Amino acid sequence: MGLLGGRQTNVQSTEPSASPNAPPPGWYPDPWRLAPTRWWDGIAWTGFTTAPSAPLTSSYSYDSHPGGPVETALPTARDDVRGGGVAVLGFFAALALSLICAQLAAAFGAAPLTVPNLVISVAGLWTGLCLAAYAVTHRRPGGSIADLGLRAPTGNEIGIGIGIGIVGIITASRVAIELRHLFPDNGGSHLFVSSAPSYSVVITVGFLACVGAPIVEELYFRGLVQTVLIRNLGTTPAIIVQAMLFGLAHFELGMTFDEAAVRCGTVMVLGLFNGWLRVRTGRLGAGMVAHATYNVIVTVITLAALGGH
Repeated sequence: MGLLGGRQTNVQSTEPSASPNAPPPGWYPDPWRLAPTRWWDGIAWTGFTTAPSAPLTSSYSYDSHPGGPVETALPTARDDVRGGGVAVLGFFAALALSLICAQLAAAFGAAPLTVPNLVISVAGLWTGLCLAAYAVTHRRPGGSIADLGLRAPTGNEIGIGIGIGIVGIITASRVAIELRHLFPDNGGSHLFVSSAPSYSVVITVGFLACVGAPIVEELYFRGLVQTVLIRNLGTTPAIIVQAMLFGLAHFELGMTFDEAAVRCGTVMVLGLFNGWLRVRTGRLGAGMVAHATYNVIVTVITLAALGGH
């Protein structure tokens, strides 16, 4: 039958049995909740679906309906993901794993804020976050990371993401200025200002931030945490809480309180914007692009500032 959203469309765990008592061919509620209804041919589910209303994710497909080309919606994240306890434990486990990895790196001679120390620390953090997302999505038969909305961004999402990323960095800059008035310690950036990092450190961090972070962090914070929180708190509180956790995840050992307040508070701005994108599109693509755009701009500004010294 082919693939739909990374999942074989004739998975038997949720479809009616092809027995003498099987339902007749017709439109039935989509068992994977990727569309309102899906065509059952009397034996198995097909790739034919009806189109929900999804302004930012709609596209034309010539094989989505027996009658010809119709406007269908791109697959979006499931809204019934459960596993709040696993998500919380995963967050703190990821923080602990990051700190442990940083300490191990230091024990083997890697000084703080050097490339080896940073890479090992980030690897610990991301491993914990990815394991939490994997554990939650694979609790159900046929579960997939794609259930959280992790799919390649479309052209439309790329354009939206770049725009939101630029707006996000401008907004975050204004927030940073206000926070530095309240918390003036060393300009508020442990990594990029007060520590005067080398080019190798900035380039390494920039690569991680522009390539890895948009995937891993969007998957966990907007894909997993926000989805779970919306079920329990509602949309707006969920966006705010996940953004706060997102900011906290950027704390590093050695930061003063003032430095942490400014850095985490500034990062939270991006979390708010991307949380809104996740709700608006039902997917993570636009948020991943916005995240990458934001971090690319930060990296370029940092390299330019180092070149001026």
